Amino acid sequence: MMLRARRACFSLLELVVVMLLLTTAMAVVVPNLTGFFRGRRLDHEARRLWALTRHARDTAITRAVPVAVWIDPEERRYGLDAVSGYGFPVQGFAYDMSDDVEMEADDRTGPDRTEDGRWELVWWPDGAIREDSPHQVTLRDVRSTGSVWRLVRDTGEANFLLVKEQEE
Repeated sequence: MMLRARRACFSLLELVVVMLLLTTAMAVVVPNLTGFFRGRRLDHEARRLWALTRHARDTAITRAVPVAVWIDPEERRYGLDAVSGYGFPVQGFAYDMSDDVEMEADDRTGPDRTEDGRWELVWWPDGAIREDSPHQVTLRDVRSTGSVWRLVRDTGEANFLLVKEQEE
């Protein structure tokens, strides 16, 4: 007598139940993921700007030429250039800001912006920050409240510190 082995199969009802469970789980998870990725864009933009300030200081020292990190809030761009008039070119470059991020500078000592509407953070060849450079740059998510990043001038180190804060 030969016994047939019974093959295990899923019924249509079992497949529908599993699909409903997966759909419910996705409905709960997806809204949280969009907030997560939006927050990651703010973090990425803040870290990239901070790294650019470190690079500007190092370039000013090694090339012995004043270097500026400029921020253009109207064009939603920022970048690095050598200060003109000192003879030695520095390879400048620019980044586009994420649409979710806005930047503002807090300037306590000098003019708010240059003639072309930019803020400039300038390092001299000795590594010091020009006095009329902004003391703080704030980055925030335009679509939600919560955390903000601040680049705060550290006068002892002639550089900027990156600080994450919660906004009320």
